[in-house]
Amino acid sequence: MPEPEWQVIGNDFWTTFYFTESAEASHSGAESGAESLRDRIVAVLLELDLSKSEIASALDMNSVTGALNRTMRELLETEIIEYTIPDKPNSRLQKYRLTQKGKQLASTK
Repeated sequence: MPEPEWQVIGNDFWTTFYFTESAEASHSGAESGAESLRDRIVAVLLELDLSKSEIASALDMNSVTGALNRTMRELLETEIIEYTIPDKPNSRLQKYRLTQKGKQLASTK
């Protein structure tokens, strides 16, 4: 298991833990599960702009999973969500928000 990262950001102390997924957990064949994850991500982003780890926490996940990464990538590609810092997609401060298309999708559910 990778070592945790320690950072001091302003007056805050941040610890990042990395977990590995089992092969079983990373292969989800259920399309309805993927749809449910998409809907749940859209629902949490209705209220706030969140980072990927904050989204995972809001969804009661222990960490950012492969399924979450794939679903986030799909939502970005279909322009349902967008970066809050589009010029720096890998920024540690990056968060995600719903686009107008995402808000319309959420209102129809």
